[in-house]
Amino acid sequence: MVVIYLLSLALFVSSGLAEPSRKDQRGPVFRTEPSSRVEFSNSSGTELRCNADGIPTPRLTWQTREGGNTRDVAGLRYTRSDGTLVFPPFARNDYRQDVHDTVYQCLAANTVGSIVSREVHVRGVIKQRFNPQVYDDFVVRGNTAVLRCHLPTFVKEYVSVDSWIRNDDYVLKMTDTRN
Repeated sequence: MVVIYLLSLALFVSSGLAEPSRKDQRGPVFRTEPSSRVEFSNSSGTELRCNADGIPTPRLTWQTREGGNTRDVAGLRYTRSDGTLVFPPFARNDYRQDVHDTVYQCLAANTVGSIVSREVHVRGVIKQRFNPQVYDDFVVRGNTAVLRCHLPTFVKEYVSVDSWIRNDDYVLKMTDTRN
């Protein structure tokens, strides 16, 4: 009797009835994909979230544009168990271009297949003080003078000039055309 039970159990397992069939499995499908551009300050940090459904549950990893898997970089980048890529706040002198100004992609994979998210251009910006420069220019009284606000290249795309302050502390707004 025991032999017959073991024999029927062996037939049940070898026929594949003990495991879910291939038709019950599904390849990964993204539920949440990160934005294509993510900019953040070194004082705030950021997180890239990626979620995928599938049967069996997909494993989430992150890779660089070149296709290499990302590794944790102590204090600068790590992946949580839920697949979120985390960039914690970092000191100015800890900035690394290969971590803070590069392209990442989320990879979701299970036994059925794998998918790759859109490219995510990540850019960490260092929060720091800067001084805009206005250079003296010679203008004959009654003529038009054009003054330019010179900004450091690392802030140009993040700063817009909305007013000027004269020596007498009078504020000229960009919408002000009186003076």
